[in-house]
Amino acid sequence: MTQNILGNAYRNLPTGDRAQNLQQAIACYQNALRVYTEQDFPLDWAGAQNNLGNAYADLPTGDRAQNLQQAIACYQAALRVYTERDFPIGWAMTQNNLGDAYGDLPSGDRAQNLQQAIACFQNALRVRTERDFPIGWAMTQNNLGEAYRNLPTGDHLQNLQQAIDCYQNALRVYTEQDFPLDWARTQNNLGIAYRNLPTGDRAENLQQAIACFRAAARGYGTVGLKDRAAAVAEAARDLGSGDDPVGVTRG
Repeated sequence: MTQNILGNAYRNLPTGDRAQNLQQAIACYQNALRVYTEQDFPLDWAGAQNNLGNAYADLPTGDRAQNLQQAIACYQAALRVYTERDFPIGWAMTQNNLGDAYGDLPSGDRAQNLQQAIACFQNALRVRTERDFPIGWAMTQNNLGEAYRNLPTGDHLQNLQQAIDCYQNALRVYTEQDFPLDWARTQNNLGIAYRNLPTGDRAENLQQAIACFRAAARGYGTVGLKDRAAAVAEAARDLGSGDDPVGVTRG
């Protein structure tokens, strides 16, 4: 138990070398799993597996694909215990984490990875409803929007419209006053989706994108992310001048 808690402390430590902190966290979770076996301590084992997956998913060094494959294996292991029927909250959390890992995976078939991510996020939303778990619901809506926006197969317009719907859903919970960083990230993502719409009134789509980027810049400025605020503010200015920048990215 103490090794698992120590791993959480290292994983959340805001100071020092991020990679070293996460390597320490991974070692702690692996230590905990020497005692927390699936047979004898199934819930503790599933929790430690989920934590280990988060540490691998966040690790900024090493082979990114291998790190995410490790994370996926951990989340899939946790789901052997966290079933939707018996542990719906843990199941939904792990489905969301698994979707994140599939969505970020740089190896394999990109379309298949994103389809897996979409399925995971949709699973999570069966439990993470706006009424019962609004913050988790908003997080997963934003993640689902990312997956639809990046999906390289299917109808591009429909994918972007799905993404826009998801981002707008998330913004019902992520308000500027209460969640300025999450609000800014989602506004930025929404702006990218509007900017990339292939049909409709191009000027109107770009005006929507400009408004979103300006909102995102305001939110990033509120939380002190001045470089990020400047980047999205520049994107808004470029669109207003008639240029379509491609350098604005997620979150």
